Amino acid sequence: MLQYLVIIWINRSCHVLKVDVEGLKSLINSNAKMKMDKTFNILAKSAIIAFNSEIVKKTAINLYVYLISKGWYRRAEKIEEELDKFLTEWDMEEKISLHIFKKFAKYKKEKSPELLEEIQDEIEMLKKLGVTGIANRFAMDIERYCKSD
Repeated sequence: MLQYLVIIWINRSCHVLKVDVEGLKSLINSNAKMKMDKTFNILAKSAIIAFNSEIVKKTAINLYVYLISKGWYRRAEKIEEELDKFLTEWDMEEKISLHIFKKFAKYKKEKSPELLEEIQDEIEMLKKLGVTGIANRFAMDIERYCKSD
């Protein structure tokens, strides 16, 4: 699903970008009915418009979190597999997000209070390390998703 995006990030020559943009345009489904197809269209369009891997990575992470929150674990796992292919050691925020919400998915499946406590401990550790913005966002998201269950 995201292979065109990977090609864009690896090969930055104008010729390759033009070819890949055309490839992405051809994959956009103008009559998308399913949420997954609509979401792919958003990812593809963001890549076409921005040519910015950071935006695409954050969009993919947000899609992953959304799928977890809705309980669509298999779809989330597919996004996770694609993210694992192109996240680098410099993508710390994305890797932390993946880690926290992977654990949250496990919590939602098992309903284990120990897992929720581990997640809350990790969020507190992020706050102690000075990463309060992302930690507060995680705490809000997890609280919201726990209430919706």
